[in-house]
Amino acid sequence: MKRLIFSIVIAFTLSQATAQFTPDQLPGLSLWLRSDSGVVLNGNKVSIWNDLSGSGNNCLQVDTAQQPILVPNVLCGRPVLRFDGFNDMLNGDTINGISDSSMTVFIIASGENMSEGDNYSVLFSIKSNIGFTICRHLYISMQREELFNDSYELDALNNSLPNAGFPATLFIVKKVLNTSLQLTLDSYSGIGYGVNASAPFPNDAYKIGYDNGVYTNYWKGDVAEMIIYSNALSNSDMQSVISYIEQHYAGGCITVGIRQEISPDSEIAVYPNPSTDQVNIETAQNATIEISNIQGQIVMQQKLQQGTTNIDIREFAKGVYILKLQINNRTEVMRIIKE
Repeated sequence: MKRLIFSIVIAFTLSQATAQFTPDQLPGLSLWLRSDSGVVLNGNKVSIWNDLSGSGNNCLQVDTAQQPILVPNVLCGRPVLRFDGFNDMLNGDTINGISDSSMTVFIIASGENMSEGDNYSVLFSIKSNIGFTICRHLYISMQREELFNDSYELDALNNSLPNAGFPATLFIVKKVLNTSLQLTLDSYSGIGYGVNASAPFPNDAYKIGYDNGVYTNYWKGDVAEMIIYSNALSNSDMQSVISYIEQHYAGGCITVGIRQEISPDSEIAVYPNPSTDQVNIETAQNATIEISNIQGQIVMQQKLQQGTTNIDIREFAKGVYILKLQINNRTEVMRIIKE
């Protein structure tokens, strides 16, 4: 199994998309699941999650003991599907053609506290590690997102998905068939090049929250939305989808932290991240910051002047924190990690 870890800061321009844009306006949409639409309930449990893409790739769970629950008013007033980490999971259809095509994937999910171990908590899977799988590795020295494509492994940074839990976060994967595979999480990206990284994989019915192959740990946390295209979107089309997500979950309740280009009025840099003692925040304008832990408790508020400000985090407990930076009427949200 080949492995590559390569971290870069990337930037997506979050240009203002029109309110009318939705993911189905782009070609190649193969799966679109949204927690506030197309959900069939059995009490408060989800029995069917209908695909909004028009492709009919619905997912379901007939066993009531394994049905996730729908929890209202979690993300900016919108519901989420909550998976218990014990046996909740959904079985999907086979997405025709997805295994031998390029792909672009967007998933909004959070993770709850899970016990340390050399185990994997599976978010989305097609045919386990020999197919296509997005998961959370719980080993104490890793605690990160891992992506598998036809047995090729691509990793996010260590501690990017801490065992203590992490807030609602946007996961992005872009695969250019037989060319490259890119994993983006928060402000970091891992890239694998060549046929080995981006080959076709064996197709099968997809699963959410579980994988009955090599990695058999259930997902423990919330899932709000999944958008999967059977092609590699252009940067501008990716920007449109990200802008749709930011508008749909307006209010800074999702960690996006990605920019493709940085316009002159939104130049922000946060470094080093992760850090053990201090974080530098560089901004082109005066701003206000608020730092909170993953329980939502505010641990710091401060006004920043234009330029670079040093933030002392030595007294912070180790873990993930949410940084909200307010510039005029715009809010930037990203994660910082105290090691």
